[in-house]
Amino acid sequence: MQHVLLVIIPVAMAMFGFWVFRQWVLSKTSVWLSKNKVSGARGGSARLIADWPEFEGHVLTVESVEQWLELMSRVAQRSGPRLLIVDLYTRRCSVCKHAALKFARMSLELDAIFAKVDVDAAPHVAHTLGADGLPAFKLFGVPTDPKQQAVYGRQQLCEISLVQQDAVVGWDEDRIRWMLEVHGVNR
Repeated sequence: MQHVLLVIIPVAMAMFGFWVFRQWVLSKTSVWLSKNKVSGARGGSARLIADWPEFEGHVLTVESVEQWLELMSRVAQRSGPRLLIVDLYTRRCSVCKHAALKFARMSLELDAIFAKVDVDAAPHVAHTLGADGLPAFKLFGVPTDPKQQAVYGRQQLCEISLVQQDAVVGWDEDRIRWMLEVHGVNR
């Protein structure tokens, strides 16, 4: 019996020590996570809720169906090339955040309308545009042929229909620039 106690007591003490250490780590972690704006401190996955940086550029933000409708009317009223390049992103995506800076710089260099759609804030718009993977960059143009308008007008959010001309899933600046160049976006 004494031999059994000699084994059980140290094991119990080790388990209690581990539990105390675990509680201490969780309390310190919770404090750090709350100070650094992180959600999901207890259970679930912790993710940083950092503010999305604003970059210089001419990129319109779409976070609702109303903003999408406003953007469509802007594209329709534009004189010159009526091309729209859309960045589908989410704030949780680190690649999306990295791409946002270069996308904003491209908007200063190229003659097209640049927009970004937050798929979490505007899920209906993202679903309509077909967000397959993130980040996704889709190039749209206003069709000149009335038959194209009728075909592509079925799955639209407003009376203005756009034709998707090309898309790039994932961040590849060279492929995106090539896509824009092929479809006639000028510097």
